[in-house]
Amino acid sequence: MNINLGTKGINKIAVFGFLFGLVSILIRILVPADLIQTAYTEGLYPFLRSGLDRVHAFFGIHLFWPLLITLILILSYSVFRIIRVENPPQKKLLKIGLGTVAFLIGMAGIFLWLWGYNYGKKSFYENIGLEPIDLSIEEMKGMVADQIQLLDSLHEFRNSNPDYELAELGKHEFFKPQLKEVLFDIGMNHPGNPEPVAMRPKGFLLRLGTAGFYNPFTGESNVDPGLHPLQIPFVTVHELSHAYGITHEGACNFLAVLVGRSVQDPGLRYPFELTYYRYLMGQLRSMDLKAYEMLRKEVPEQVREDLAAIRLNGQNYPDLFPKLRDLIYGSYLKSQGQTEGLGSYNKVVNMVAAWDKKSLLEN
Repeated sequence: MNINLGTKGINKIAVFGFLFGLVSILIRILVPADLIQTAYTEGLYPFLRSGLDRVHAFFGIHLFWPLLITLILILSYSVFRIIRVENPPQKKLLKIGLGTVAFLIGMAGIFLWLWGYNYGKKSFYENIGLEPIDLSIEEMKGMVADQIQLLDSLHEFRNSNPDYELAELGKHEFFKPQLKEVLFDIGMNHPGNPEPVAMRPKGFLLRLGTAGFYNPFTGESNVDPGLHPLQIPFVTVHELSHAYGITHEGACNFLAVLVGRSVQDPGLRYPFELTYYRYLMGQLRSMDLKAYEMLRKEVPEQVREDLAAIRLNGQNYPDLFPKLRDLIYGSYLKSQGQTEGLGSYNKVVNMVAAWDKKSLLEN
């Protein structure tokens, strides 16, 4: 079948995009993890990351919306060029369909080269020499009880320090250096100097069921400013971890916990530990609802007030498509080797337990 796309230029771009994306996907499938880590994660990616940092410094603006608008205009123009040519409707639809496939595969290739190949490197567990451990109900109960005591002691700082301001928690300069230090200490690469970006409009990401996301096409770690201030530090470190090439969601949470522990200021550590407490309670609830209800009663009243404030703030931005979002993103994570899907976020609990056990043995 001879298919003329209307302009030779668009036709050649579509073919090139398709072939580029196809070859890129084959590389992701066929190249072993050791080689990807050496050639891409430790070789090419640091240069790409530094280049993206220079792009951000040059433009000085949030690039997500300009990029999205540009892509929409390009696609609209391509469709318009196909429609305006006198051809049967079936042929026009075929051309649009083939062009869409070429576009999507080409974008997959760009995604892989800009960041996605990090999924193909050796696992985070292998890189740091740590395997998550399974936990019994009794062990979980002990971890939750210890975390409640820690939150109680950290919260006393807020009561005794009149200068403590929730708004200060959103200033990433307080904890960004700690993330680089943590990555260095565990032997992980930390290329470039990524900056977190407030995703506007406020609440946009929350309504899509997420607090933040790393955009590999712009290299931006996006955080929704609609979050309660007590949530911002943990989410920001999570997204910055992605910028440094960490792909596993539980690993990014694990790094946020370690960053929180490395912060000397109790007021700045508190939000990290509060978020980790929520992950602990989520896992305990899935294991033993009775134990969950019992330990929840042990939470100090002031900590409960913070948790209630977080929930109340979340009600301002209801999730529009919760089931669809979970299905799409869970499937995406599984396709990238995170077999737990959305459950990979909760692996932070098992990783922290393994880390604490290893630290105890070493000391």
